[in-house]
Amino acid sequence: MEFASIINPLINLENNMASLYEYFGLRFKDNPDAGILFRKMKREELSHADLLKFQKRTLAKNKEKLNPVDIDVECINEVSSWIESFLAKKPELSLEKALELALKIERNAAESHYRTAVKSVNPELGELVEKLGGYDKDHSQRLVDFAREHQLDVSV
Repeated sequence: MEFASIINPLINLENNMASLYEYFGLRFKDNPDAGILFRKMKREELSHADLLKFQKRTLAKNKEKLNPVDIDVECINEVSSWIESFLAKKPELSLEKALELALKIERNAAESHYRTAVKSVNPELGELVEKLGGYDKDHSQRLVDFAREHQLDVSV
């Protein structure tokens, strides 16, 4: 499998998460704290996508050093497709439900398994993808902290 077909789904997922947070930021613009949280997370997701794009360009220069690997990208593509479908509908939802949805996606087990598989392609890429996993954990914690601080009932 070519490395671009491994990185592209992650770039797409990060961009879709940014779009989701942008939607939530607009949806809850009357809540200044929620707006700040979601705008910041949107910027971070875009930054993650940029990191992946940079890594993709770097690896393109060293294709011969990549180990061939068979990775199922469908798990990541499914999450991205779900986000795209959700955003196309622009459903009404409460802040609690938005936080639950964001937490569910940030804690997605499929992305974790995918990260593990990517490590076998290239250690440098694996390191970057692990860092992204750390960012996901940070996002999850911020979402939980926000819910607690604002006494919102969020169950995930």
